[in-house]
Amino acid sequence: PLLKRMCDLEMKQAAGCKPFQGMVDFLFRRSLNWWPKGLTGQISMVVLALFYPVLNFAFLFYPNSTLGKLSRHPRVSYNCEWISEMYYLVFILLYPVIASSKEGFLAFNIVLLCYTLARIHKELMELKRTAWAYYSRDFYNALDWAEIFCSICIVVCHFIDNPYREGRTDYSVALRIADGLLIFVPLFINLRVLILFRAFRGIGSLQISFTKMFDDIFSWLAILMIIITGFAGSFSLLGEVFYNQKHYTSELTETCNDTIYGRTKRSFLESMWEVVWIMFNGPDDDDIQSIRECYGFDWFLHVCVYILVAALAMMLIVVLVNLLIVMMGKTFERVSGDNNRDIEWTFHMMNLNVKFIRRDLVA
Repeated sequence: PLLKRMCDLEMKQAAGCKPFQGMVDFLFRRSLNWWPKGLTGQISMVVLALFYPVLNFAFLFYPNSTLGKLSRHPRVSYNCEWISEMYYLVFILLYPVIASSKEGFLAFNIVLLCYTLARIHKELMELKRTAWAYYSRDFYNALDWAEIFCSICIVVCHFIDNPYREGRTDYSVALRIADGLLIFVPLFINLRVLILFRAFRGIGSLQISFTKMFDDIFSWLAILMIIITGFAGSFSLLGEVFYNQKHYTSELTETCNDTIYGRTKRSFLESMWEVVWIMFNGPDDDDIQSIRECYGFDWFLHVCVYILVAALAMMLIVVLVNLLIVMMGKTFERVSGDNNRDIEWTFHMMNLNVKFIRRDLVA
């Protein structure tokens, strides 16, 4: 019950309690005092974890056997977890080789379906044990469900259509969706492996800071989208209203058609894309020089467009980028500063240990 309360209610005060830390560490390493220490012990644990499917089988069907009892140890489960992720990563990266035949393509989808169902079961068990308010605050839980969604879509699209269908002459929509989503799976896997590095003090503190920075990024993106929408509306009006006035000659229209002012008149979404492109690359020299060519016929419009482009560059490239850097720096100082680093790392390391103490499967 105390461990469950520790997981559910982020009681960071308990992370500074030495007896509590000792209890969690004892439960994590219980009955493995005979295991070799140091580098030799870690290498031996990794070798054992390489055979985690055998441990999983023993865990399910022969729980009282030697392997079944060994598979229950949280330390064994921890090492099996990252080994299983590496197996899955290699499996995904070998997709072009495995799916080079019709039988291999079918086998790939069957394995992917089984893995997806196992991931859903794991997330449901975690959700059952944890209050929704705390489960929903964990960025990695959202990441897990995003991966599950991608995997389900890939499997469904592959069963709807496959590249070995008789008479195939095109690249179908279903296969394009599946291939487009598949490229994100290795990223999901490596981000999930990153959680396991919380067990190490040095890199663990950096990983915790990295995770907490996503809250800053989401807040920053909300501000960014509001500003981008405003500038996209301005450029859309600039292209739609002024561009279609009677004083525009056919020569001037042709001159301005390939500039940002001509492209933004097509649609509001096109305007948003142009603004985002400017944010990443800055205003092109041609766009700045074309202000004189397209709006030089009137000094007032000329000045207004110059002010709009300058405000866009200043706000997106200077103000917002530096705001994000400051927000991330503040979060890093709060998590990894000298005053908080130990208690933050201890708390998350204990939560990681508790996660493997309360385990349903080996990996």
